[in-house]
Amino acid sequence: MKEDVAKKLLTKVAEDYETIAGHFSDTRSHQWYEVSRLLNKYIKSKQKVLDLGCGNGRVAQLVTEIKADYIGLDVSKKLIALAQNLHPAQTFVVANMMHTPFADNSFDHTLLIASLHHLPSAKFRLQTLQEAKRLTKPGGYIIMTNWNLHQWRFFISRTKANLKKIIGNSDLDWNDLLIPWKDQQRQLLARRYYHGFTKQEIKKLAKKAQLFLYDQYFETRGIHCSRRHGQNLVSVLQKQP
Repeated sequence: MKEDVAKKLLTKVAEDYETIAGHFSDTRSHQWYEVSRLLNKYIKSKQKVLDLGCGNGRVAQLVTEIKADYIGLDVSKKLIALAQNLHPAQTFVVANMMHTPFADNSFDHTLLIASLHHLPSAKFRLQTLQEAKRLTKPGGYIIMTNWNLHQWRFFISRTKANLKKIIGNSDLDWNDLLIPWKDQQRQLLARRYYHGFTKQEIKKLAKKAQLFLYDQYFETRGIHCSRRHGQNLVSVLQKQP
């Protein structure tokens, strides 16, 4: 992807979430089974956790239940305001997750929960993963979930998008989609950018960032499953001691 296209998409992602912030937050209140399981597996009491792309702070409660310290970061001012209102005891920061205001090795673990897939271009995704590595203490984990665009429900949309790429009628990367977001009246509010990661792609990305791929699998509602049936791709990376 050309860098000017990627930069425009970055701006679009930020603007889209400002537009849909309220409605988006209202739809993000149900139980997150797999994320809860992951946090309880890898995070210990009194550890410091950074949530990159935190949205409305949905993960904050899960982290505090473990009695760990939580900080959430997001580029959307409206989502951060909603997060602070929902979780007044927690700390939230407005910033770009490729360039954060924190010092090296500030956190025991870093979360990228349903956020890295919104970053266009391999360059920006690697840059974000390198930033997560910088912030994480040696031995700590970078815990990611990304929406699985290779499941059956996206087969037609992804095929059409990739065909446009083949004939030179798209500036997007392979396996990129613009997915509609509609309000309760079915009015289109935004077309959110997503990148559909494969397991091999995450493996290569981790290698470039010099991170160890500790675990990776597809899941739906906490149950491990195949690529065609998984709702999310879960990837756990470790910064080597």
